[in-house]
Amino acid sequence: MHLPSPRFHRILAVGLAIGVALWAILGRMPRSPSPESAPTAGAPAAADPPSIVLFTLDTTRADHLGCYGFAKARTLRLDELAAAGTRFSLARTTCPLTLPAHSSILTGLEPFRHGVRDNAGYRLSAGNATLAELLSAAGYETAGFVAAVVLGRASGIAQGFATFEEPRRGNVPERVYPSIRATDVNAWVFEWLAARDRSKPFFLWIHYYDAHSPYEPPPQYAMGAASPYDGEISAEDAAVGEVLDRLADERDAGRLLTIVTSDHGEGLGFRGEETHAIYVYEPLVHVPLIVRWPAKGGGGNGGAARAGAVRNDPVSVVDVFPTVLEAAGVTAPLQSDGVGLARAPLPGRRIYSESLHPWLNHGWSPLYALSGAGLKYIHSTQPELYAIAPGAVEGEDLVEKRPADVAELRGELQTFLREHTELGTADGDGRVEIDSARQAALMRMGYFGVDSRGIPLPDPFALDDNLVRATPERLERYTKATTPGLGFTLPQAIAELQKIVAEEPSEIAVLDCLGRLLVETKRTQEAHAPLERLLKLRPGHADGWGNLGACHQIEGSYDKAIECYKTALDLDPTSPGPLVNLAIVLDHLGRKEEAAEVRKTIEAQKKQ
Repeated sequence: MHLPSPRFHRILAVGLAIGVALWAILGRMPRSPSPESAPTAGAPAAADPPSIVLFTLDTTRADHLGCYGFAKARTLRLDELAAAGTRFSLARTTCPLTLPAHSSILTGLEPFRHGVRDNAGYRLSAGNATLAELLSAAGYETAGFVAAVVLGRASGIAQGFATFEEPRRGNVPERVYPSIRATDVNAWVFEWLAARDRSKPFFLWIHYYDAHSPYEPPPQYAMGAASPYDGEISAEDAAVGEVLDRLADERDAGRLLTIVTSDHGEGLGFRGEETHAIYVYEPLVHVPLIVRWPAKGGGGNGGAARAGAVRNDPVSVVDVFPTVLEAAGVTAPLQSDGVGLARAPLPGRRIYSESLHPWLNHGWSPLYALSGAGLKYIHSTQPELYAIAPGAVEGEDLVEKRPADVAELRGELQTFLREHTELGTADGDGRVEIDSARQAALMRMGYFGVDSRGIPLPDPFALDDNLVRATPERLERYTKATTPGLGFTLPQAIAELQKIVAEEPSEIAVLDCLGRLLVETKRTQEAHAPLERLLKLRPGHADGWGNLGACHQIEGSYDKAIECYKTALDLDPTSPGPLVNLAIVLDHLGRKEEAAEVRKTIEAQKKQ
């Protein structure tokens, strides 16, 4: 069954309703080499810094590219790039979600260090030093072009980019994460390339979203594709090729470092997950990573010596950050969790991945994975252990057969908890916080505990035994119940959601969906209980406050509606629904000037 993405659920919202500590660690991995350590041959000389282009292909599985062994792939340009550079066969992401993973790529930090643990309700704080900021300070021209609003300026990811473009919201306010195709992103890129300052090296980040659901490839890529998903990857492949053709002069002059990776993969039905966000299995965290090195390199050994190389050691997307900085001769203010990819492999390295999405959005156990070259340990209320290899997915769970390995890997997580705490963080908690004035107003109305940071994130070594794990059966039931029309009528879906809440009263996403559907059907007296339960469990849930505001608005409790809408906007200022409803309420109360100011904000959002 299909588990809708967070974006999908937000798109379902109609009418007045507005839809949606851990100190985790890596395994016993040696810390990143210090800046004084000599890189291996082939790293560019700092005196001749290259230009850098970084492609991030959203939702793109490594095992669906030709260069990673997929016989049905149509990825000619990426395959050519791999043949001219280095392909990393065991690259993994830090998190199967767009914003946390990209935050790791651009800061070189694990999610528990940069503070972004989910898409909704989180922003990359200004305290983090990004590639764009550091390279801009070193004289680089910086430009970023993203295909989805989840990576828009409001997410904090744009810091440091002199030029930054994101999709406009247009006149579809219920779509929280609008996106555009790779061809539209490239139009921005080509315009920028034509006008850029050629006296400076550049750092160019290009994000494509085509492979994200729903999969609707253009006809020329759909025809003959192994699946619609693969057709979307082919569209991305063509777009990468078009940009590389425009950069041929830089490449041929030996002045271009090219990196291609992904933020995460896609479940495509593996163990019940159709899309991504829940699991940390290989289809979700194994990502492509291809590097084409500049021809000009230190030690007399340039990129040609690496052409066609394949690295089978475990690496992570956090390695992109030190790789770029070493090429540019720039030092970061905070030690990275990554290792420059021009360096020799680290023996025995293990790679960390996490998903707090199940806990934050469902009340299920969070997941923490530690992966090496041969074993993968998944820590939760029900630990798992698997033998893995490049291109393979999890098979038999070896927890019962290899208890010594389970104990050792669990201990490695605890060891790294201590070691990485010593490295420091720019902002250990990136959750958006409700300001004190809003807290006071809500408390006066009877809503207590509304500080979005008031609930500690889960400690992986003290998980509540009552937390259930995600299972294929649980995912299927959730998907069917939260997607009216997928087997249920709307009244049947509400009844099923009420049954789930009775059985699992802390199921966050079900409380959210039930409250929203009850508001949509104007069953507001019934809607209060799930919405207020939701906000007690997750006071930083912006969609919950928006739905509760709609509930009060329908009932004529306008002051309460206004406070709820303002709280939702404090937590997620990019959410257009509360803005629209807030303007309606203010107009109804005759507060015309305030309503006009809100409408100005709405119009400004549409133009962003």
